[in-house]
Amino acid sequence: MIIEHRQLRPLVRGLGALVLLLLALTAVARPASSQENAAPLRLAPSDTVYELRLQDGSVLFGKVVSADPQQVVLVTQAGVRVELARTQIRAAAPIRGTVRDDGAVWVEDPNSTRLFFGPTGRALRAADGYIGAFELFLPFLSYGLTDRLTIAGGTPIVPEAIGRILYLAPKVQVIASERMNVSTGVLAFFDLASDAGADGGEEDSDVAGILYGAGTWGSADHAVTAGAGWGFAGSDVQNRPAFMLGGETRAGARVKLITENYMISYRETVYDNGGVFHAPGEQLPTVRPREETRYMGLLGGGIRIFGERLAGDLGIGIGVGDADFHCCVPLVNFVYNFGGGR
Repeated sequence: MIIEHRQLRPLVRGLGALVLLLLALTAVARPASSQENAAPLRLAPSDTVYELRLQDGSVLFGKVVSADPQQVVLVTQAGVRVELARTQIRAAAPIRGTVRDDGAVWVEDPNSTRLFFGPTGRALRAADGYIGAFELFLPFLSYGLTDRLTIAGGTPIVPEAIGRILYLAPKVQVIASERMNVSTGVLAFFDLASDAGADGGEEDSDVAGILYGAGTWGSADHAVTAGAGWGFAGSDVQNRPAFMLGGETRAGARVKLITENYMISYRETVYDNGGVFHAPGEQLPTVRPREETRYMGLLGGGIRIFGERLAGDLGIGIGVGDADFHCCVPLVNFVYNFGGGR
């Protein structure tokens, strides 16, 4: 499957349009969200824990126990009863996170749809998005078109480092529940290299990538993720999958421990003479090819430090098996979450 360079031009223009669209959505979503959340008349008594932002900049967490057109009564997680005039409330929304037994609120991880690089089974909520960078020089932009469909893409900051490529990554969530989330998707790389053909005609570009499925089991704070991916180049798909096993566990209010590990097997043709001894000058026996199975992997671990919108990852990767490297590969990423859902 060969894609002509002129066929990629609409993709490049489309990515630029996607960036402009998402920026516009961000600008529109925030005021719309503020207007919606700033309508305290929607607050009503319930068991939902709300985050109330007041006009003076302070923030309260608690349950609404009474509400009328002029006043809202809130009971905080510490059991304190607070009476607020509606005009004091700038914005209100259900909290994104968990409430601890001691009443402390731990905010939700803003980068829960990924480990270091590999996807989890979770998906972005509709109108949520994030911008970030893998290893600091591979930026990407991701947006939740619906609660089940996410689109992402990017291109290297320094094209000369790894080539002029465009990468796109649509993702569809097929199972969504409190303790299990499963998604499938594709990570596709479009080669924009400008090597002219011998006939001086239009240049060709290839597409390669990974078809994958990933499942996450557990809570937002403690979970295990497993996945498998099949590499492809053009219309050729590998019949040996790469496997990923990862996990995350909350170590504090704003800290998670992350691990992400891969194992790949492949066949390699080896030529030898069967170990037959030969004297100097003696004619060598016929070299016979044979195939051997090779294994290589990556073991990664580190931490994620995050706030309400910003998350940063810092870890180390170690090559195992027949990998060309062993120690150590830095794993450094960051993400800023935006959108109407926050």
